[in-house]
Amino acid sequence: MSLLKSCITASIKKTLLKLCETRFVERHGIMTFASLLPFIVQAVDEMKTWTSCETRKVALRLESYITNASFIVALIVLDTVSGLLLPLTRILQSVSYDISQAMVQVSGLIDVLENIRSEGSEFTVVFKKASDLAEKVGVVITKPQAAQRSVYRKNAGVGSSIEDYYRINVFYPTVDAIIVDLKHRFGERQQTATGISCLIPSLMDFGIKKQEQWKSLLAVIETYHDCLDVTAADLHGEFELWRKQWQNSEERPQSALTSLDSCCEYYPNIKTFLQMLATLPVTTAEAERLFSRMERTLTSIRASMSESRLQDLVLLQVNRRHAPSIDQVIDRFAATTACRLRFLL
Repeated sequence: MSLLKSCITASIKKTLLKLCETRFVERHGIMTFASLLPFIVQAVDEMKTWTSCETRKVALRLESYITNASFIVALIVLDTVSGLLLPLTRILQSVSYDISQAMVQVSGLIDVLENIRSEGSEFTVVFKKASDLAEKVGVVITKPQAAQRSVYRKNAGVGSSIEDYYRINVFYPTVDAIIVDLKHRFGERQQTATGISCLIPSLMDFGIKKQEQWKSLLAVIETYHDCLDVTAADLHGEFELWRKQWQNSEERPQSALTSLDSCCEYYPNIKTFLQMLATLPVTTAEAERLFSRMERTLTSIRASMSESRLQDLVLLQVNRRHAPSIDQVIDRFAATTACRLRFLL
């Protein structure tokens, strides 16, 4: 790593990011790798002059990989796609982000990816960036030997240009795989759950789409009937009164949490639906943060603590803003126990 830092002269970023399996946002370290590739090649060239025979062999293999034309094009394709995914991954790992907001962002991203997939001009820009990067590392992008017959998907023909070859064999499969994965992760069941979002006052439609929103609520009742003690008739009355309450209001809640604060006991079924919408997990980021806190709390020294104490310590870590100060703890301890030391003066 120190060798790489010594080779980097004209870049803000000085280190490569390690891949983290649990934090998806850190997978965008591919963007850092792409920007530092010329300096990485320079560092590998210097490693080939070292006295260690094993180091020289590793450096030669690494250089053959990262200076391959297919690798460079694939790297820039991933860099471009990562730039589109980065805002969404940051949002999905934020705190208190409900599923209705997430589905809007995911739908927008899928539309952008499908437009890029259908338009050929986007890959022209990508290929130009790949050619410029290849020129910096002394590589000429050429077309590898193409197979005459492809079994699983359309392949670039023998007479296709270099740009068409990489568009069909690299760019299209990458974009298609990401679109399929997004639709799988945020599929039909998640779309059904977002039907509850029509109970958020700012998203209510007071015109012709009223029946469509009611049908989406009926789909939610059918999906979650095992854990909901509510009928369509019970909900319909509350739905009409809830809409009437916000129809002439100028300030309407924008999210499930703020809507829940404005929902009184007069609407018990709507309150249950809003609680579901606010607590449905968009990703596993919140659970992973809790697991990390538990690993720091439940150490070998504290292995004999009771479950209630473990819960209290984890809650203190999660809600640090509500934790009492040291002086408050001392005052409480001194007032509730008989101590030889005089804590209170």
